[in-house]
Amino acid sequence: ARQLLGAGIDIKVAYWFVTEKGKFTTRPPTPKTLEEMLDAFSDVVGTITDGIGAGLFPANPGRDGNNCRYCEFKHLCPTRREWHWRRKRNDPRLTAYVAMAGEEAS
Repeated sequence: ARQLLGAGIDIKVAYWFVTEKGKFTTRPPTPKTLEEMLDAFSDVVGTITDGIGAGLFPANPGRDGNNCRYCEFKHLCPTRREWHWRRKRNDPRLTAYVAMAGEEAS
């Protein structure tokens, strides 16, 4: 965006859910400047791409299965997916992902 628009443009960053399913919400609720989000964005993308490069695709159902709520593939997962995730999240290879997802390994 910066390269296309130039240095004189104020760029705001947010993710907008554009469906009724997503309740048309924006995350974060108030868009932040590109500078405020760039480091965090780079860290998240780096964690995800490093995991993909290492062949790690953790199925994390999230707190109370919230990550599965809109997933079209949830019927393919094991019925005990929360139990599987609790068991797998302690794997040292997932440390960066667990930290990025804001969870504590236990």
